Amino acid sequence: ALVYFLFSPLPGEIPNSSRLFFYPFAMIWYLICIFALIGIILGIRDHPQETTVVLIFLVFFVSVISLTMGNVGTAVRHRDLISPFIFIFACRGVYKLLPA
Repeated sequence: ALVYFLFSPLPGEIPNSSRLFFYPFAMIWYLICIFALIGIILGIRDHPQETTVVLIFLVFFVSVISLTMGNVGTAVRHRDLISPFIFIFACRGVYKLLPA
């Protein structure tokens, strides 16, 4: 349910051509999630207490929302509720990977 919530619809699962506008957003979202994972790892390593607080909110909201929804359109709309938390970690990952 967590993977479905975070990454649905996959680009191969888009049923018709009217939803092709989702491809650019999906590719950017997958890239943001990779940077967020890097940011979570770096945050836990460098600042464990502050990262843990934000990570608890993120895990709580993702688990509650992913277990209560089942529609792709609902998943995309509810994903906007957790986007700020993902962006916090993604910014950390991008900042650490860019040369200073």
